[in-house]
Amino acid sequence: TLLEILNQHSKKEIKFKDQIFADANATLAQAYLNLEQKDSALAKLQIATQFTKNKEEKARYQFIKGQLFDQMGQKDSAFASFQAVID
Repeated sequence: TLLEILNQHSKKEIKFKDQIFADANATLAQAYLNLEQKDSALAKLQIATQFTKNKEEKARYQFIKGQLFDQMGQKDSAFASFQAVID
C-alpha cells in the first residue's frame, strides 16, 4: 500500500539523517581534538557512536574514546571503551 511505501521511505530517510548527524559529530570531535579539548571531543564522539549505523565507525569511535579516557587518567572508562570494540 501507499502507506507502507511511505513508511519504508521515512525509515530510510531517518537512517540517512542519523548517519549525517553521526558524521557531523565526529567532525566536531576532531575539531575539539585539534583544540586539545578532550572533554568536548569525548561528548561529540559519544553522540557519533550512538548515531552511526556503520559497525567499523562505531568501533573506531569507541577506540578513540578509549585512548582519550586513558590520556585523561580515566582507566575504567578507557577499559570499557576498549572492551566495547571487542564486543
